[in-house]
Amino acid sequence: VDMERSCIEADAIVCNAGAGSVAAALESGKPLLLLPMNAEQVLTCRRVLKLRAGICMLEQEVGRIDAALAKLIGDASLRTAAEAFASLHRGKRGARVLDRLAASIEDHLRRGTQTTSTN
Repeated sequence: VDMERSCIEADAIVCNAGAGSVAAALESGKPLLLLPMNAEQVLTCRRVLKLRAGICMLEQEVGRIDAALAKLIGDASLRTAAEAFASLHRGKRGARVLDRLAASIEDHLRRGTQTTSTN
């Protein structure tokens, strides 16, 4: 799935609470319906719930998916919270963070190689 395009075109995002998908949705100001499949994703759900930018449904709750989808689209507070997150973090996109991290690691490795070669 092209998350960038999906986040532009969608009113809301439904996903398994993977970090990349959640970050893309929140950076775009889109509320989330999260269906976690593992412990890490449940932890991500907790953070989104704390932001009040989405709904989390565990496997045993999926029978109520219709109500969750209706709330996802109809509850303006979810969108407001997601948009507030996006506004607060505008210009700090995850890809830029990763680019800075990669550059820092490369710089560290270069310095380590130079130190090793001079000894």
